[in-house]
Amino acid sequence: MSCYIEDDGVGRQRAVEITGKNPNHKSRGVELTKLRLMKLSPKQKENNVFKIIDLKDSKGNSLGTRIELLMPIKYQDAVLSFAFYE
Repeated sequence: MSCYIEDDGVGRQRAVEITGKNPNHKSRGVELTKLRLMKLSPKQKENNVFKIIDLKDSKGNSLGTRIELLMPIKYQDAVLSFAFYE
């Protein structure tokens, strides 16, 4: 199952500029979420279970952020999974 979450806020880059946080900071929550999703679907590659996408217009202005989650669906004894659109 794919789950998409979109936020039309200022975007991650602008949020760093506003708050003054370290742009290289890696959220521990994001890493833990990736690990949990990978345990649910061990055959998936790390990059396929959780994506953070910065949305931009044609001029490069931020339109917000999109999160894509890939979660396996268990049907009887088989596990089905779906790929993200590229």
